Amino acid sequence: MTMELSRDVLWESDEFLVLDSRWDPATHRHDRKLAIVSPCIVLMRRGTYSRTFGNDVSIGDANTATFYSPGTSPVISHPTRIPTRGTTIRIQEDLLAEMLADYDGARGPFPAHDRPVTSRTAMMHATLFAGLTSSFPGDEIVFEEVLMGLVREILDDLFAIDPVASLPVSDATKRRVTTAKEYVASRQEEKVTLQDVSRETQCSSWYLSRIFARAEGIPVYRYLNRLRLRTALDRLRGGDGDITRVALDSGFSSHSHFTTAFRDEFGMAPRDFRGANPAALARRIAPLNS
Repeated sequence: MTMELSRDVLWESDEFLVLDSRWDPATHRHDRKLAIVSPCIVLMRRGTYSRTFGNDVSIGDANTATFYSPGTSPVISHPTRIPTRGTTIRIQEDLLAEMLADYDGARGPFPAHDRPVTSRTAMMHATLFAGLTSSFPGDEIVFEEVLMGLVREILDDLFAIDPVASLPVSDATKRRVTTAKEYVASRQEEKVTLQDVSRETQCSSWYLSRIFARAEGIPVYRYLNRLRLRTALDRLRGGDGDITRVALDSGFSSHSHFTTAFRDEFGMAPRDFRGANPAALARRIAPLNS
């Protein structure tokens, strides 16, 4: 009998439940319809999935925070058939209402289905997961602060005025951009050209370049690069100790290329992130959450 998903509790309190959520094509159902009962934020560490609300299809990957509101019934599928790893943050409804009171005009649990993840948010997510999956006696409060800061950062981005996101985008454009994101996610470890992606989306490279940047706020190559780097965060903390192997497996041409891109994105070298004590990483981030 196949299961819908594997979940392990990483952190639990009266206000939050943090879960390690995993999907594998060999043991889990490929498509499922959810009945959401609690507000949730999902942050991916590896892989990608597709989520459908009526006619609206969105992609969940390491570049995107996805939001789930109570009373909704999205359909989840895995078009790439690649195993996924993600972190689910369930928030107690009264607490979420208190949080949203800080944002003028906030209506409903979440006003959007997804938002791009910033480099800082990605590092906070990686630090939180590293801490909650390791032994950290006496440091629980530090990781609680990281969790609070992570949720605050995501909500700040969710309610920020984004001139790119406010531009009208047609349904046809959304479908092409979704197809492009699925394609690069399934081939992030390979050499990918803009022409490859444009063939998959059945439009010219010129047209794809324009509509993708308009819909996502960044060009295709940068979206792919960020996806590779954020997947590398999980690999580095997950036991893939050889940085050159992580670099090549992530789609980078060399160790130096990967190190430069990683430092530009996260402000530290891959070896420093891999070897850092999770509590030390958390203390580095937590004071910034004021």
